Amino acid sequence: MTATLRLLSAGSIRRGVSEVIALFEQASGARVEVVFTSAPKVRQRLLAGERWDVALASTAALDALAAGGCLDTSTRIRVGSTPMAVAMRTGLPVPDLSTIAAFTAAMRAAHGVACNEGSSGLHALQVIERLGLRDRPGPEIFVCASGAEVFQRVAASDDAVYGLVNVTNIADAVASGAPVRLAALLPAGLQNVTTYGAAVVSGCAEAVLGARFVAIFATPPVRRLFSDAGVE
Repeated sequence: MTATLRLLSAGSIRRGVSEVIALFEQASGARVEVVFTSAPKVRQRLLAGERWDVALASTAALDALAAGGCLDTSTRIRVGSTPMAVAMRTGLPVPDLSTIAAFTAAMRAAHGVACNEGSSGLHALQVIERLGLRDRPGPEIFVCASGAEVFQRVAASDDAVYGLVNVTNIADAVASGAPVRLAALLPAGLQNVTTYGAAVVSGCAEAVLGARFVAIFATPPVRRLFSDAGVE
């Protein structure tokens, strides 16, 4: 009977994780059942008692899970980090985003600014509040359920709608054929780098298999794979 590993993962690094799953399934003969969601929701679901074998989420989410006794912390490993960037529709002129002043002016002149409900979205909302972008006149603020919805907003408007998301989100969207591009990283003073990690869930059904899966993230081929996907 084929063993099944249940993985609850942050969606911001979906492409890299999906490739790791394929490698692991081929090497182990096991099957990986994965659900991608936001890092805050990984934390919420596990703290609520859902049964999974491995959790992959932001450092903040994993810290909360460890404090709640939800993780086998001896298996915890760093997966990588990704900065935030501005996504925009291809074909539109790229504004100056190099300084906080230039970034603020570009956002104020935009039709809209979009973010998701994940870790990067929480930081994006802090930036929006800090810069007073909710003040009128100003852009419409879209808080989207997922990165995919952010890019739908960005791609659908003839006027500038900027998405404030992780670099990995943009790389995934471009790879999927979405008409979006990376305009620039957030400028110094506004930047936020999200670090992701993985660990086996305490008391899970597949602890040994889960430890093997987590350990694969430390191997050089997987490190290179994640680097190619925008995770350092």
